[in-house]
Amino acid sequence: MVSAQASAREPSAPPAVDPFVRVAREWFRLGAITAQFALLVLVVRKLGIESPSFHRVLMLAFAGFLVHHLLPARLRMPFFALLSAGAALVVLGIDGGVWNLATGATRTALLVGTGSALIGICHLPLAYRLRMALLVAAGAALSYFRIDLAVAPPLGVLWPVLGSMFMFRMMIYAYDLAHAREPAQPSRSFAYFFMLPNICFPLFPIVDYKTFCRSPAADHQRIATYQTGLLWMQRGIIHLALYRFLSDHLSIDPNRVGTGAELVRFLLVNSFLYLRVSGHFHLAVGLLRMFGFALPETNRLYFLAESFTDYWRRVNVYWKDFILKLFYYPAFFRIKHWGQTRALVAATMFSFFATFVLHSYQWFWLRGTFPLQWQDMVFWGVLAVLVTVNSLWEIRHGRQRSLGGKTATWGETAGRALRTGGTFATVSVLWSLWACSSLEEWLGLWRFADGSTVLFGGVAVAAIMLAKVLVEGRVAGAPRRNPQPKAPEVAPPWVPRGAWAFGSVAVLLYAMAMPAVQARLDPRAEPIVAALVGAVPSAAQAGADRGYYEQLMDVDRFNPELFGAYFHAPVSAQVTKMPVLTQPADDFRLAEPVPLIRARVGDVVISTNQFGKRDREYTLAKPPGSFRIALVGSSHAMGFGVSDHEVFEAILEERLNREQPGGAGTRYEVMNFAVNGYSPLAQLVVIDELIPEFAPDAVLVIGHSVDPGWVTDHLVRSLGRTDTIPYPRLRELFEALSLSPRTIPLWARSRLKPYEPELLAWTYGEMVRAAREIDALPLYAFVALPLEVKTDEQIAAIQTAAREAGFVAVDLSDVYGDRRGEDLQLAAWNAHPNVEAHKLIADALYRALVDDPRIAVGARAAAVAGAATGG
Repeated sequence: MVSAQASAREPSAPPAVDPFVRVAREWFRLGAITAQFALLVLVVRKLGIESPSFHRVLMLAFAGFLVHHLLPARLRMPFFALLSAGAALVVLGIDGGVWNLATGATRTALLVGTGSALIGICHLPLAYRLRMALLVAAGAALSYFRIDLAVAPPLGVLWPVLGSMFMFRMMIYAYDLAHAREPAQPSRSFAYFFMLPNICFPLFPIVDYKTFCRSPAADHQRIATYQTGLLWMQRGIIHLALYRFLSDHLSIDPNRVGTGAELVRFLLVNSFLYLRVSGHFHLAVGLLRMFGFALPETNRLYFLAESFTDYWRRVNVYWKDFILKLFYYPAFFRIKHWGQTRALVAATMFSFFATFVLHSYQWFWLRGTFPLQWQDMVFWGVLAVLVTVNSLWEIRHGRQRSLGGKTATWGETAGRALRTGGTFATVSVLWSLWACSSLEEWLGLWRFADGSTVLFGGVAVAAIMLAKVLVEGRVAGAPRRNPQPKAPEVAPPWVPRGAWAFGSVAVLLYAMAMPAVQARLDPRAEPIVAALVGAVPSAAQAGADRGYYEQLMDVDRFNPELFGAYFHAPVSAQVTKMPVLTQPADDFRLAEPVPLIRARVGDVVISTNQFGKRDREYTLAKPPGSFRIALVGSSHAMGFGVSDHEVFEAILEERLNREQPGGAGTRYEVMNFAVNGYSPLAQLVVIDELIPEFAPDAVLVIGHSVDPGWVTDHLVRSLGRTDTIPYPRLRELFEALSLSPRTIPLWARSRLKPYEPELLAWTYGEMVRAAREIDALPLYAFVALPLEVKTDEQIAAIQTAAREAGFVAVDLSDVYGDRRGEDLQLAAWNAHPNVEAHKLIADALYRALVDDPRIAVGARAAAVAGAATGG
């Protein structure tokens, strides 16, 4: 009887699973993973995450994912190595904006050949010390070439990539070979150094070699490994989107800090800009997991660290493991006879000194210089002391751990929250060192500390403390978390855990990037959505140098060939990145062109005359009998990406003088006052203050589809320089909206957004007023880009505002005829008009100026010529 009762209480054996159902379930789970992977590729492309080359690599990874999964285990590593080589070929094959197989093969061969030679040195049949000596000699030789790029120009594009793959991993590889218990496998060694996503990420997590070798998941764990990788990549996308938002709307340069509140804003935002690094790392490691590498997480809620040692363990797990393995443990055990405390202190300080030097070493391989700056020394020195003190405290008092189901007390909860807040505040202060150009600049910021610093800083720290309590569940009266091993499941679920959450977030992100969804959002939310989905270039993409990691992750900005490979752009893409083209202005234009510049970027020749205009030389005084047209606009009117003689302004002038529509003896001067990046407000200043001294007979404003938004953006960028605004109407608007230099740009933009149509109409009206004051005919021509992204209604609204302001509007709606937009823009990466498009624009403008009876430029020019000769 007892036996029967006991038998009844025992769980029954799991029912046998039909083999067909088991196979169907596995294929269904794999299908769910594949669908999520495809959705992730779409989201990355839709949101513009990272470079076009990363999009190609991601699509290549998606294509190889199923093949890799279905291969026998012994063939998976060789296939991954081959796929990684293919990724290098795809990325490095971009030359001049187009894919070139010969270029890609040459560059890939140089990369793989140089890397294979370094790996081969490690396996020479020589004594270990001799092999290491040869490796050091090879590294020294490559360092020499890295310093002088002219010695080895074919490797110029490869230095950041080669350095990223070998500068740290080679140290780990050589160390592990000395302690290896099994022979190395060529395919595994190749795959370790040439990891698939590394080709697109010069700043790459330092994957440990032993961890990499042990990471391939067992067959029954592969689906779970894939799902975790997808969730990590999605987390990386969110981190990068948040970075865009913070960088574009909340960040502040140190030289603009003027109050205690702005000091707090500077400290907080710069500490959160590390989201870009963690975003990259999650994308990289998540993609590796899609090929079965069950690698650990790279960052673990580092903003919620309870101590400085805890922060060191969380912020970059792979770097911490690298330093412990190669520097801390060897040093500690070598001097352990000094006593545990002394050995710990010495080994910790040595590890942080190595970290300081290795960060400069990393800068050298990625950027080509070896900086040793005071702010870096202070940063790592202070952090070393704090971590050392924390480590000694943990040795003496023990490290708090969550054991069993013991209930957390209010005291423990408050203590954890306070320690988290203090750690975050201290790290934020230290992190700000990397956002300053010098230690003196950083020290000068603290003169603005006041009561608001304490108030706003306290609020921020309190928010972090609350996040600690909520995220990690340390609520008083609740049992501490203590994950228990779960009972084995009878069968895995048909849909992997996390798939529904991934799909929901992915669909939401994709929807946010759709114009139809954005059109239904509150206008105040538009700047936020635009930053999150990449409609606005990030500060880093625009060329701002925020800190150490930003400059390393934008290494392509300092390497034109690598920029071309990553962004599928010719070297001429760097033309607008030349700092000599414009310089800061002390007036409401905010920037002014630099005169007498002549440069060649690729096949493009760009020059400015004595007045800083991209045009031939003119005299200040108008020659007798000449008909002058002052052309005003932004980049497409200035002639972005084409040579001086190929700009439509130059073509128009040449044709007017060649065909003489006003009869023999008429002379035309079309003067190009357009400047890259000039908003309508900057153009208004040009018409109001600069053009009058040239006495033009007509002012031709070239409209742009982004003019409404540029007006708002110009006003936001003028917040810190309101004294330069020369127009009472704009100053009154600032006062009415309570906008001041202390206003956060995001808030200012959201307040100004509803006024965009009114502001654009006012600006156009002021342009007409300024032109008429100098007896110049106000002309307006909307020149659409070859692939215009604005709707017809939006363009029509801009043109209507110009006509209602009093402009004589020129209709160029059919300027490109039936030509394909893709054939008329500079490249897939750049929507500006190419040479052929400039010819079409010049032809359309010529017909409008000559044939439109409201303009009749020939008759006007003849009248001017006649008056000059007394006829």
